[in-house]
Amino acid sequence: MIFAAAAILMTPPDLSAVCERAVESAVSEFGIKTEDVGIALAQLDPDSGTYVMGGFRQDWMVYPASVVKTFYIAYGAKLLDEGKIELTKEHDRGFRDMIVDSSNDATGLVLDLITDTTGGAELPEAEMAEWMSKRQAVNRWLASRGYTGINACQKTWNEGPYGRERIGYGSDMELRNMASAQACTKIFCEIKLGLIASKERTEWMLSYFERGLPSNGEKADSQTAAFIGKIVPKGCRYWSKAGLAYETRHDLACIEAPDGRTFVMAVMTDHNIGKAKLVPFLAEQMLRELDVITEAQASRWDLFVADPS
Repeated sequence: MIFAAAAILMTPPDLSAVCERAVESAVSEFGIKTEDVGIALAQLDPDSGTYVMGGFRQDWMVYPASVVKTFYIAYGAKLLDEGKIELTKEHDRGFRDMIVDSSNDATGLVLDLITDTTGGAELPEAEMAEWMSKRQAVNRWLASRGYTGINACQKTWNEGPYGRERIGYGSDMELRNMASAQACTKIFCEIKLGLIASKERTEWMLSYFERGLPSNGEKADSQTAAFIGKIVPKGCRYWSKAGLAYETRHDLACIEAPDGRTFVMAVMTDHNIGKAKLVPFLAEQMLRELDVITEAQASRWDLFVADPS
């Protein structure tokens, strides 16, 4: 089963301008450097299966942290549709925990499954080359869909790689995962529009990305309460995958407004991990300008809880 990549319509100036004005506000509010931020913002048209996208430094490549897990479940859905892997109860638990709980251990299982590799001791040169080639499976698939520059071939870690996993990063860690806000936004647009996998697998993926919102009376998980979900207003539906590691703090979010308009945004930041309000602040500036958030719904930042346990 082959799914075509979504057609990206001409980028409307307003979406890029929305992103630029959000960054200007953040520079004033937080004193950040613009080179430490990348944003992509898209509006979906489900009827035509297309989307329009704008951004601010949307091609900037940065370590994606756990946002990379979005690419892994997307490729996994493709393999499931093609019957190349099996969704056993244990495999499904791995996919679920990778996205819902952002488990690094689950991510290790998933990446081994979708690339037919395993971690372990160092390998002889020829075997290591074969292992490295297999680990590039997700990258080859992304390249076939028009993605450029992205590297999505490494596990996410609590402490770090050893053995063949460490060798797979290169001597200077030059093969660590890297992605742009544009690539992250594109993959979620394609997931949401059903362009990656069958309807069954699309619904399966989205069920793991969907989050309960505090404003909807539901208990929010940490990926919602300390990221963009913090500012999404009542009545919206919300899907997301956050990332937090080293000096990076990101969120990839899809917001469906009560009027049916649907937006996908990736807010990627570096060297500002201590500024927990930054990512939701940037998202709120954009959503206010897009009339998804009204002045009355604007956040009470004095009540913001960063990184809840």
